[in-house]
Amino acid sequence: AHHPRTCLVVCDGAGSAAVSELGAQALAVGMQRLLHSLEYDWVDLLDNTAAIHEDQTRRMVRLLLRHAKGLLQDLAQLHRRDVRDFRSTLLMLVMGKEHLLWLKVGDGALIIEKIQQHKLLDEHNQPQLQPILTTLGGLGKGEFANQTTFIDDNLLMSNVQFGVESSTHVTGLAAMSDG
Repeated sequence: AHHPRTCLVVCDGAGSAAVSELGAQALAVGMQRLLHSLEYDWVDLLDNTAAIHEDQTRRMVRLLLRHAKGLLQDLAQLHRRDVRDFRSTLLMLVMGKEHLLWLKVGDGALIIEKIQQHKLLDEHNQPQLQPILTTLGGLGKGEFANQTTFIDDNLLMSNVQFGVESSTHVTGLAAMSDG
């Protein structure tokens, strides 16, 4: 049986953009489809025990962002509006057998739960297992309280947070926006 890979995608439209809810919806659906279409690439990147090189990660992130921008450009063309009217944040996480890849444009939170051995022993002299929650990336807020970064034509790689983590002992994933 083929089990689809766990992929999280959360998008939150910019409050200042006229039809950002359309952009957020198109982005969420389109990026989910892309993540599943890239299955063979994920096998190579995330299911191998070999260390992942930074350039492999950066190349994949650039591909994901190019697709995200393209989805909003297509939507803007379809509705004859400026692409900025559809701006949205983007949170993504893709699980693999050995690694997970995460990407963050804007605010919101990506959280992973990992089980770790605790120094204390249980009644059978076995190490206790303890869940540890970790957020991936920073808060994604800009210089001012209400400022954040969005997927649009002006997005720079320097405003994108991304990384690769070991997926060993991961027991939970969460993605949430402030919306």
